[in-house]
Amino acid sequence: ELVQRYRKRIPLPQLQKSLRAHHAATRQELVELINEKYADFVSLSSRMQGVERALKPLRGPLEESCELTKSLHSKLGALLEKADETHQSLAQIRGRKESLKTYIENAKLFHKVKAAAGQRWGNPQESENFSREYVVQENVARDLRNIRLSLGGRISLP
Repeated sequence: ELVQRYRKRIPLPQLQKSLRAHHAATRQELVELINEKYADFVSLSSRMQGVERALKPLRGPLEESCELTKSLHSKLGALLEKADETHQSLAQIRGRKESLKTYIENAKLFHKVKAAAGQRWGNPQESENFSREYVVQENVARDLRNIRLSLGGRISLP
């Protein structure tokens, strides 16, 4: 990528010469740094061996802790899965409870409608009785509409 970018600006032989010079300078700088810090580079190996010796006693407990953690993770995963299943079951039970509550309300409304529909207020030609029967019939229609709405419009009532 670098060569392609500079190749358009600088001729290839000149770019090659420049890169070789940069490589030689970098290499010389690295040699000087190693020579300057030679004692540190040599002691680095022995210090690393010391670190490894210090870590060796910790390896066993750390591996044991790792195994315990994996075991705990799998047990917690199983418990979480069981809790999710229980939560789903509880949601289904709540849904059934709501359906049952709606059914009971509808049954009460239906009995109320049935009782109101069975009542007769006398001669429908009389204006006062006619108004009263009209109100009763409107109440019956309203209650039947409520039943239909609570059932979600799934069935049509006559």
